[in-house]
Order: sequence, then structure tokens, then C-alpha cells
Amino acid sequence: MSHFHSSLNLVGNIFQISQQKLVNTRLHLFIRNILSTFSFTTAGVVVAVILSVVSARLLGPEGKGLYTSALLIPNLAIILFTLGITSSTTYHISAGKQKPSVAYRGSLILGITILAANKVVVFNS
Repeated sequence: MSHFHSSLNLVGNIFQISQQKLVNTRLHLFIRNILSTFSFTTAGVVVAVILSVVSARLLGPEGKGLYTSALLIPNLAIILFTLGITSSTTYHISAGKQKPSVAYRGSLILGITILAANKVVVFNS
């Protein structure tokens, strides 16, 4: 009986070690993904700041103001008319509530519909 218990303990220990390695692997992957996202976001901000300074120097105060004003309405329209499709799609795919292919098709259909409605409302006003 003692041999049986020692074998059972050995199997239990191997299982615990493999579970710990799995957790460490998932944790490592999670941390790597976070650092990757952070790096790309930081790089994007740095590039945006550099481009802002360069455009301000090249365009001057009046030109930069006109440029910013010209981008204001399209940027606001993007925020208002996407209606959270991006966030919703990301959530539903990551939560396993929807297959990526179905979410992509749904987002595409909604996006085209919203774009068409936006065109009708904005350009026919």
C-alpha cells in the first residue's frame, strides 16, 4: 500500500509542477503582450508628438490652426458614428461570445451602414 501512495504522490507532484509551468507560461505570455502593447502605444505617442512639432514649425500658427480645424470634424464624426463597434467587437471576440469571422462580417455590415447613413445625413443637409 505504501508503494501505491508514493506513486500517487509522485503523480500529484508532477501534476502540480506541470500546472505551475502552465501558469508561468501564461503569465509570461500575458506580460509580454502587455509590454508589446505598451511599447507600440508609446511609440505611437512619440511619433504623434514629433509630427505635431514638425507640422507646427512648417505650417506656422495660422496654418496649424487651419489644419487642426480641418481634422476636427472628421475625427469627431469617427468617434460619434462608430458607435462603439470596435470596443464591442473586441469584447465579444475575447470573451468567446462570438467567432472572429462572424464579428468581422457584422462589424463590416454595420460600418458600411453607418457610413452610408452618415453620408446621407451630412451631405444632404
